[in-house]
Amino acid sequence: LCCCSLKATAQQMQQIRLIYSFTYFPDSTKMDLKKSDYMHLDIIIDSGSIFYSKDVYEKDKMVKENESSIMAMVNSGMVDGSKIMKFNSTGVDETIIKFYNQKKLIHGVYVGLFRFYIESTPKINWQITNDTLSINGFLCQKATGVYGGRVYTAWFNKNIEVTDGPWKFSGLPGGIVKVYDSQ
Repeated sequence: LCCCSLKATAQQMQQIRLIYSFTYFPDSTKMDLKKSDYMHLDIIIDSGSIFYSKDVYEKDKMVKENESSIMAMVNSGMVDGSKIMKFNSTGVDETIIKFYNQKKLIHGVYVGLFRFYIESTPKINWQITNDTLSINGFLCQKATGVYGGRVYTAWFNKNIEVTDGPWKFSGLPGGIVKVYDSQ
């Protein structure tokens, strides 16, 4: 289950960063264990996008910048290396890179090792309705579609001039501001 909503918008004309508050349940049998993370969708107009965890990116960046110092502390026994790995892998360990022209995406998932899967961009048959909702000051229009056996509701804004959204979602006539599934 996920719920995403827009936090910020365009930085420059050719690049847009959308920041989503991503809420999910890591285990569908334990609905009381809800987690959240901030996710970035960095879009290069007419080229593609990358969807990633802000938290994981910042922690990975910090570890990479201090790698030699951290490894020296681990090797000397001052720091337990397993704690660093746990620290480094919190948040949503998943990255989606979309290539618009090739209609392909790379789905990167961290499960002990980072694994990459190349997939076709999902073709979601969105049903656009006339329903509207104001989300963070954006007047959005509603669409529903089925993907992976789940029914998703997406709210998009035509003034955000991209057809992209969080995770694997895209294909609406405007930026996806919020999306969630029926479960």
